[in-house]
Formats: sequence, C-alpha cells, structure tokens
Amino acid sequence: MLADVLRAPGLQILRAPVDRLDGDNLPVLDSGRLTAVVRHPVVSSLDTATREQVAAAVRLVVLAEERRAALDAQVRDLEAAQRRMVSAHDEQRSLTAALLHDDVVAPLGAATHVLEEAPAPSDPVAAGALGVALAQLRAATTELDEIVSAAGPARLGHGRLAGAIRAMAERSPENVDVRVMDEVAAAAEVETALFYVCAEALVNVHRHAQAGKAVVTLAAEGTSVSLAVSDDGVGGADPEQSGLMGLRDRVTVLGGRLRVDSRPGAGTTVSARLPLRTG
Repeated sequence: MLADVLRAPGLQILRAPVDRLDGDNLPVLDSGRLTAVVRHPVVSSLDTATREQVAAAVRLVVLAEERRAALDAQVRDLEAAQRRMVSAHDEQRSLTAALLHDDVVAPLGAATHVLEEAPAPSDPVAAGALGVALAQLRAATTELDEIVSAAGPARLGHGRLAGAIRAMAERSPENVDVRVMDEVAAAAEVETALFYVCAEALVNVHRHAQAGKAVVTLAAEGTSVSLAVSDDGVGGADPEQSGLMGLRDRVTVLGGRLRVDSRPGAGTTVSARLPLRTG
C-alpha cells in the first residue's frame, strides 16, 4: 500500500537490524530505537512532513506486529503450562487410583468373599446383620471400583488406548460395542484425554440415557485421531453440563474439538478429534 501511495514500485520495509543506511533509506525509530527502514530511492526526495508521516505509519505497524508476536508467545506459554498441569493431574490421579485399588478395593473384595463363604449364622438377628454388612461391602466395593476404573491407566500413549477402552467396555454395566477402525498410536496426553472422553460418555449412558446399546468408535484420520461414543437412548443431553464442559476444556487445550449431538428421542453422540501429537 505504501508503495502504491508513493508511486514507488519495489519499495521495501526492512525490520531492524539493517545492514546499511544511506540516502535511499528512511529510518523508523521508536524512542530512539531503530525498528525498521523504508528503502527506495524515492524516500530521499520526500519532504519532511511526508517522511514523518511515512515513518509514523510504519512504526505503528511494526509495534503492532511486535505486540502480536509477544501475545502469541504468551498464549503458547500458557497453553504449554495448562498441558503440563493436566498431565501432572492425570498422573497423580492414576497413581492415587492404583493405591486405592491395592489398599482399599482389594481388601474389601477379600473381606466380602470371606463373609460370603462363611457358614450362615443360626441366629436370625445375626444372619440379618451379616446380610446388611455384605450388602454394604458389595455396594462400597462396586462404587470404589467404578472410581478406580474411571481414573484411567497410569500410562497411555503409543497405542495403548484401544486396549484401555476395551477393558473399560468390559467393566461397563451397559452393552458396549468397541470398534477400532485403525491402528492408533498418539501422544500420551492425547490418548489420556480421549480415554476420559470415553469414560465420561459411558458414565452418562449408564446414568441418563436409558439406552440398550452404546458404540465406541476409535479411528485415525491423517494426522489426527477421533473417538465417538454413541447410544440409542432418550437423547436430550445437556452439552453444558459440568462433566462435558470439563472434557471440552481438556480437549481444546490440546488443540482438539469436542462435539455433543443429542436430539430428544434420537440418542446421543459424544465425539472428539485431536491431533496425534501436540505442540
């Protein structure tokens, strides 16, 4: 645009530092600092007012670019920090789940088995108390086992996601069909994010969908990987509910996208697409 206004084809705007300054150069200064140079023979013939206007226009553009670059760098740093925080949280969550399984779930299961194999008391009161204790132990074990299962494996990545999803489907109280369309091997944080998308979607199927069946589809698509969880339930899911919003934030910070399609009476599909590798 400046070349057109000055009728100076071939005009150049060079960012500092510049190799040489002569009569064909118009320095652009900001608080005494050389930020750019306008280079063309026409600049030597410009009057003082025009030179100042040209320099002011270029200065504004250069400063805007510098600030945009600084803002982009800050955004990248923030996104990297968010990814590190999510990764650290996931690792701690998985380790805690493993400890919970070993120190609580397994002993509860063993105690339940012992009580189930014990001879039934002849005293009706004692028998009733034993029945209540067994029911509470079974309920506690089931609830804790669901928490441990939802925490995810301690290490995903390098293609471990498919196996983790199949294991999750086997533990699900719903009828879940897992379809792995391609061999998928993504970064650990990507596979972990998709694992949690699948876990939250299947929990919602169990709690709200009234579905007869759910289908989990995992596929590679060029440089990205997609996962979709569909059910044949009542639909009408709220995409703004806290669990799905948390998943959307997790997927977005990794450069992906989460979508929820849930028309009343037409079932629900929760789908996510993420790059195989994050920046």
